[in-house]
Amino acid sequence: MKKDQKGKTKAAAVATTRMVPRRDFMVAAALAVLVAIVFCQVLGFQFLNYDDDRMVTGNVQVQKGLSADGLRWAATGFNYGIWMPITNLTHLTDVTLFGKNASGHHADNLLWHALAVAVWYLALVALTGRPWESALAVLLFALHPMRAGVVAFVSSRKELTCAFFFALTVLLYARYAARPSVLRMMAVTAAGGLAMMGKPMAVTLPAALLLLDAWPLGRLQKDGPPLWKQGLWLAGEKTPLFVLSGLTAVMAYVGQRDLGAIDMNQRLYGDTSRLQNAVVSYARYLWHTLYPVPLALHDPVLGSKLTLAWFLGSAALLALVTALVLVLWRKGYPAVAWCWFLGTFVPVIGIVGFANTSMADRYSYIPHMGLFVAVAWGIFAYSRRAALPTVPIPARPTKGGVPPAPLSPFRPNPVELACAAALVVATAAACVWQTSFWHDSERLLLRTLAVTPDNALVHNSLASVRLQQGLREEALAHLREAVRVEPNHPFYVMNLGSMLSSMGKNEEAVKLMAPRADDFAYAQVYQSKYATILQSLRGPAEALPYFKRAAELNPNEFPIRNEYVTCLIQLKRFDEARAELQQFPDSNETRSRVKGAMDRLNKAEADAKAQKTGS
Repeated sequence: MKKDQKGKTKAAAVATTRMVPRRDFMVAAALAVLVAIVFCQVLGFQFLNYDDDRMVTGNVQVQKGLSADGLRWAATGFNYGIWMPITNLTHLTDVTLFGKNASGHHADNLLWHALAVAVWYLALVALTGRPWESALAVLLFALHPMRAGVVAFVSSRKELTCAFFFALTVLLYARYAARPSVLRMMAVTAAGGLAMMGKPMAVTLPAALLLLDAWPLGRLQKDGPPLWKQGLWLAGEKTPLFVLSGLTAVMAYVGQRDLGAIDMNQRLYGDTSRLQNAVVSYARYLWHTLYPVPLALHDPVLGSKLTLAWFLGSAALLALVTALVLVLWRKGYPAVAWCWFLGTFVPVIGIVGFANTSMADRYSYIPHMGLFVAVAWGIFAYSRRAALPTVPIPARPTKGGVPPAPLSPFRPNPVELACAAALVVATAAACVWQTSFWHDSERLLLRTLAVTPDNALVHNSLASVRLQQGLREEALAHLREAVRVEPNHPFYVMNLGSMLSSMGKNEEAVKLMAPRADDFAYAQVYQSKYATILQSLRGPAEALPYFKRAAELNPNEFPIRNEYVTCLIQLKRFDEARAELQQFPDSNETRSRVKGAMDRLNKAEADAKAQKTGS
């Protein structure tokens, strides 16, 4: 950190280690190939009935492929409540190239993971000049069993695109830090923007770059101006990224709000346990990192199961790790890796109140990128009983200067190599085993149910699988279990009621849904489904209030409002039905449907008049 001619604090070009292009690109390619070999089984996997149906196979917009309408939606629309233009573009491309052939979609996931791994290795080498530690950190991250939930899950493409551009941003930032310029910062900002358009989780990116300023870049200097002034300057140079993060956070909020996820979370779980849930989730993510055996598709929200003892135990574990990091503070990498882990989890840890009050292994992708840096550096440092400092040298010779002396080459001894290789092989073997469970919906859901027995979401999803197999009684049993586990969740109650109705058990369905109709007054689909069942059992008069409530919850959704109009027509309340149709927004998509409903209304009214005249 230095001062310019006007006396203002300014960051100097830091001395970063130099890459060896031929060596590093060959290593990056080798790492990508190794990753592809470990995960190659995903090429034979199927789509899942969890998220894949909503985001890809059953998403009307995605199925348009690379068309004008599809591209317009990709740029401006929300995919299941998430604004992710880059990820949407990859899905559109896959549909155009592969249709609904799952192998092509899985191959694309594998390609993105391999590319993210290669770029992350290059970024670490560019930051530190340590190829051995960088390779080990990347392998432990890339082959960890918790990656199965990303690579083998087509709908987790957003994690992969986001992480690829996240890593690319770090690589470009290492070049910027070596020789700052406006053009280089523009490149960093552009890559960061693409990361946020892959998934909003990248809003933490500018904060992550600030951590890298501390280590390994060393842009905070003890002999310079006060550290707070240096910190303000470093944060100020990232203003464009912070602005993009703010805009992305707004888009994320709007998408989740419109989806109803924020309101649903608030009603189901409230505010009181968010912090406790986050603390426990951090501890559970650490446990899954160390012991990646009980991994699942989805870990349910703890809710009432979150005891004080569990919270205090988790807090004690986090405090212990933090204390260890403070002891090793001077080494740099433990503190940065730990802060990276804690910080990049913030958007999905449940604190901010979005749709992430539960935990899922796929969310750990970016947090693990930083955490395993500390693991790899620590392994080599411990074996030598001393940290291996990053000795800085200029990325290029300064103008008119003498080329810098190269770093003393570091080569691990045979014992270190053997230990590292054994750890990588064990990690890869566990990864292959864990990935195999993601072959199809049934196998994954049964595995998840085995490790998380009281999992309402899995019971609900497994019911769909059994229904497709024609096993209606088993499907009904799973739906009953889902309601038993989460009796206050409107969708599980609604699905059970729908199943009972489809089996001719309308009385039982009404008995189940009636006591909750007012409690779930905010759930449009619940109101509509209950009204439909009630109408078939007791007629339109009793169903009308619930159809009306559903229509009022979303006036612009034609199918729901049409059901309300149909009910009014059956009750011969023609003027009210006509008023409803006349109030519906006029658009190209709904004009013909509204006209059809109006024709039906006019015919019913004419028939009623004719009948009245004839009598």
